[in-house]
Amino acid sequence: MSDQADQPTRSAYALLCDMDRQWRQMGAVAASGARVWSGLGVRIGEHRIAVPRDDLSEVIPKPTLTRIPHAAPWVHGIANHRGALLPVFDLAGVLGLGDHTREQLPRAWVLVLNTPDTPVGFAVDEVFGHREFTTADQRPALRDGIDTTVDDSLLGVFVRDGEQWAAFGLRKLLGDGLLRATSATSAREVAA
Repeated sequence: MSDQADQPTRSAYALLCDMDRQWRQMGAVAASGARVWSGLGVRIGEHRIAVPRDDLSEVIPKPTLTRIPHAAPWVHGIANHRGALLPVFDLAGVLGLGDHTREQLPRAWVLVLNTPDTPVGFAVDEVFGHREFTTADQRPALRDGIDTTVDDSLLGVFVRDGEQWAAFGLRKLLGDGLLRATSATSAREVAA
């Protein structure tokens, strides 16, 4: 009985020890003068993705969406967000990391892109929170192993604590003709 009562205490203690270790590592990195790349860690399907903090204005729970007829499969729909229309795209579909239909998408969170003109949202499965990577975490050799349709937005690949993170610049996606390719017809035209 006492073993069961002590179990949550050990888990909390182990968690605090892990947090302390991570903070000490971050302090050592900062003291060494190593370059640190910061981003938001998210999951889409099996993929761990890091997005630059400056690319995002906020993260919101997936809102109620209105479907867009004849849109590409990775277009979830449009939502009313703070009085403005917010188109919401499936990040896995946009990046070419998964083949899903709108009906199969359980995506629970939306990353709202930080743009002055056009609000855009990208749906993801899970948000891990802030992640920092150093130049020692970079793995340029793994870049070729990331199978994506938008290579220009792939900023790099990092490995931290045995987990691989692909960093993507979401603002670059807009420059790659993402909004022009939202209809199924224009997606075929862009691919041709």
